Amino acid sequence: MKQQVAQKQHLTISQQVRQSLELLQMQAIDLQAVVMSASEQNPFLEVDAPVVSKTRTRTSNHSNYNDIYNLSSRPLTLKEYLAQQIQLQGLTEYQKLLASYLTDTLDVYGYLTISTAELATEIPCTEAELEEILYQMQKLDPAGVYARNLRECLRLQLQDRSLWSAIYETMLNNLELLARRDWPALARICRVGVEEIRHMAANIQHLDPKPGRNFGDDSSFTLIPEATVHIDAGQQLKVTFNRTDLPDIVINHNLYNQVITSAQGEERKFYQEHYRQAQWLLKAIEQRARTIVGVTKAIVELQYEFFIGGISHLKPMTLKQVAAKVGVHESTVSRVTNKCISTPFGIFTLKYFFASEIRSSIYENTYSSNAIKEKIRQLIVSEDSSKPLSDDVIALQLRNQGLIISRRTIAKYREALKLSPSHLRRIKKII
Repeated sequence: MKQQVAQKQHLTISQQVRQSLELLQMQAIDLQAVVMSASEQNPFLEVDAPVVSKTRTRTSNHSNYNDIYNLSSRPLTLKEYLAQQIQLQGLTEYQKLLASYLTDTLDVYGYLTISTAELATEIPCTEAELEEILYQMQKLDPAGVYARNLRECLRLQLQDRSLWSAIYETMLNNLELLARRDWPALARICRVGVEEIRHMAANIQHLDPKPGRNFGDDSSFTLIPEATVHIDAGQQLKVTFNRTDLPDIVINHNLYNQVITSAQGEERKFYQEHYRQAQWLLKAIEQRARTIVGVTKAIVELQYEFFIGGISHLKPMTLKQVAAKVGVHESTVSRVTNKCISTPFGIFTLKYFFASEIRSSIYENTYSSNAIKEKIRQLIVSEDSSKPLSDDVIALQLRNQGLIISRRTIAKYREALKLSPSHLRRIKKII
């Protein structure tokens, strides 16, 4: 009997830990919906909440809050859909963490925006570990997600349909011929007939080059800054938690004391359980706020120059550094990085401040990849409109500043900034 009680208590604790982590990872608007739903089910919770977005619903049939993600009525985003699948893959907690890192790097179409080699420099793992998890993630739905390029995206979809073959591999290695519909040339290279090439090309044309586009878009929902970094009267940086968009929760202890004295049996258990749930929810929300503020303060301390001088002063920073300052596990910091903060230079996600290291060959300084992107953006914005800078010229100008960066990396960063190559920028300016 005692063993069963102990097992039940352990299960309850494990559920509460999981739910606390889910609350920590939630955006403020999702937390509003969770609290409002809980208040409607729990007689001891009194909530004075701000206006909840019309895209959310407060209804739920889960009185123990076990399925808090079902509170949203909007379409799932791609990352949310993948996160649900990741939970069902039988992965260890460490593997789930790596999977979440990979998922965070996806763009709206489902493509990876960073290489596993570069990501491995930002988080505590090896490239081989990331590649192993990536192989498993590429089997998730929709087929083609987690691809590094169009060729890999199409290959994953052909494999999902059990169509993959050496001929398809050759065709995907010659995408230019495929785009030009040069069937005779492809037939010669693949050593098959033209009609077979036409048939196989038709199969490729039925694939989706942007497998993530049919999902809800994160950008269509306003992100609420959960903390503000400002300079006080004494010219010191201060961090304050934004409580205006979160509900005020009060536990009605008097009501509980009144009803518990005369309650018996199942009724008494009902009151006790809901009273415990109310206490847990209040503590979990308070802990969430402390964690967000603690992580933000650590980032402000590590990125002090940024908050004083702007984006060009951003330095390399890792989850490990922040976790050490806060005194929490790196996975806890990772769960907070989707939060937004308001700064003197605009609103940023905390994830923005974590970037890989690029070393200056002249001054022995280090720069974050985001700081380098800002340098590239500034060069392009200030370029001569009649002579747009090519990626090679940008690389040369950065080299003159002591930053040795390959043209390929310049192109990757430029694309991440959604800036066109020089020949297209010239065309746009002519038009």
